[in-house]
Amino acid sequence: MPVFVPGASTLELNTETFKGLLFFEEVEVKVKNMFLKYIDTEAEKLPDLLMFCTGTNQIPPLGFHEPSKITVMQLEPMCGQLSNANTCPQELELPSCHSEYETFRESMNCALVNQSTGFGII
Repeated sequence: MPVFVPGASTLELNTETFKGLLFFEEVEVKVKNMFLKYIDTEAEKLPDLLMFCTGTNQIPPLGFHEPSKITVMQLEPMCGQLSNANTCPQELELPSCHSEYETFRESMNCALVNQSTGFGII
């Protein structure tokens, strides 16, 4: 559902705008590259990914509160671990246990599917 703010326009959610929202904090190059590849190859899931990270599936007309970036961090390696997100501070924690992109992709997809019900309130 769009939010209407007089005089504001909605930014299009595409791979480049999404990447522009990211700030990587001490993330291994391998993990960062897998995540960026995920964004490029799973572009149809960007609204779900944004919802996972921020609690909304579109960029607000006036942007996000400060800081206006999604901080991407790395979880300690642990087998079977899914990505985790904290929506208030807009943080995304990526697992570092995947050595292949395909297992990383499956893990991200699983995390997004499991979050789709949110808190179960609505």
